[in-house]
Amino acid sequence: MKQHNDNQNDFYAIFADGELIVSKELGFLHTLDFAENAAELLRAVNPNKFILIQRAIIAGDTVTGYENVM
Repeated sequence: MKQHNDNQNDFYAIFADGELIVSKELGFLHTLDFAENAAELLRAVNPNKFILIQRAIIAGDTVTGYENVM
């Protein structure tokens, strides 16, 4: 797994069982700490789902992919 330093230009996304969690309240998260806290809440509510945090790879205004951070 690739080590990555948290940086102001990074955005994080949360996936549940491989599906991107998208909502008005939870879109791209600006810090890894916030993403980890949100993931813990999702795990508590949905203990049977696999929750994954990934860093969004962004080119301009487009997400071109995701990379594992943990």
